[in-house]
Amino acid sequence: MTNRLAEGVPDEIAAQIAGVVAQSGGKVVGTTYGISRERRALHLLRIGDEGRPAILIAAGLNAQHRVGIEAAIGVAQKLADLTGTPAEKALDDVCIYLMPCADPDGFERERAAPVKRDGSRSASAFDDDADGRMDEDGPMDLNGDGVITIMRVPDPSPGYGLEATDMQDPSDARLSKRPDRSKGERPEYAIVIEGKDQDGDGQIAEDAPDGTDLSRNFPYHWPEFQAGAGSHPLSEVEARAIAEWVLAKPNLVGVLVFGTHDNLVNIPEAGKFDQTQRVPNGIENEDKPVWEEASKLFKEATGMTGAPAGDSAGSLHGWTYGFLGIWSFSTPVWVRPDLVTKSDKAGDKLSDKPSEPVVVPGGAAVPADALSDADVATMIERFRTAAPEQRREMMAQSMALPQETQDRLRTAAMAVF
Repeated sequence: MTNRLAEGVPDEIAAQIAGVVAQSGGKVVGTTYGISRERRALHLLRIGDEGRPAILIAAGLNAQHRVGIEAAIGVAQKLADLTGTPAEKALDDVCIYLMPCADPDGFERERAAPVKRDGSRSASAFDDDADGRMDEDGPMDLNGDGVITIMRVPDPSPGYGLEATDMQDPSDARLSKRPDRSKGERPEYAIVIEGKDQDGDGQIAEDAPDGTDLSRNFPYHWPEFQAGAGSHPLSEVEARAIAEWVLAKPNLVGVLVFGTHDNLVNIPEAGKFDQTQRVPNGIENEDKPVWEEASKLFKEATGMTGAPAGDSAGSLHGWTYGFLGIWSFSTPVWVRPDLVTKSDKAGDKLSDKPSEPVVVPGGAAVPADALSDADVATMIERFRTAAPEQRREMMAQSMALPQETQDRLRTAAMAVF
């Protein structure tokens, strides 16, 4: 394979990958490990000599998980910048591979979509509700705000098969919460994706114009008949390309997925197996100490105290661990700010580097740690109204800000977008 950027690759990702390779002074080698369904390159970055014990970092199996894609590219850049540092020696004995965007077709489709929604799958059509029709009952932007999110259905009718599970949060009418029955609270709403029953089958938005979720398409407890699982394991060319690449790398000793699952903050249950007693449902007992140590180090480095675990059925990290015996971890990279512990102790800081200045409207340079709420609101508004090229530049600049400032910006953006 060559390191040529294939025609049709999303410009945003291609430009970042090309930039990392060009600026690395030869430390980052760019190749490809396959071609997507829509003929886009599946990019692979390598740091270190082949043949050494190798670690794979994979991101973008869900194309909407932008933070994972950005983090993978950022890791490549950081590793290339280790020249002259004590950490550089750590790379002498390993080879690190990165798959920054495993689903470039989904990424491009999501980028170009006039209406944004939660959930991104491969380009192949799939009959999710098994009624012989393809993609006839997908989510809808009912309130016309340009975003498909979720909605609450009050006291749902039994005919739709919905169950009331949540109630309105007393502290904020926009939020929902699980009721505390010990306090006399009761569920009032079913939570479903925004849409309606367009095909009259009694289900709401159950057959979206999407194909397969790559993070549910690997042969690990493959969730047959579930939405997004695909027609069979490795049915998607993108998932198969990853599997074939992994099987051809006998020196692969570790896998880290930047995706929608977590098994670092949430250590999987140990000692449970499927009915064959050969495939673990979590991790093996002998591996628990390794997970505990990895979880401890991860929490110390990130400050994370919680993360959505997700169902690992059909996942890449589940397959590489359960079937190939490779240490395999997954993290969503970013979690809600209230799930991250901040420490003021100097020894706990990730960096003693002073905050970079942030230019706000009016030309004033304000230190990142001195940004007011008004400054943050102004920056979000600038981003909202910026041209695509300016947005990309602003996103790149934000990645260099202190983590606390990034958290503030993300939290403010969630209320706008």
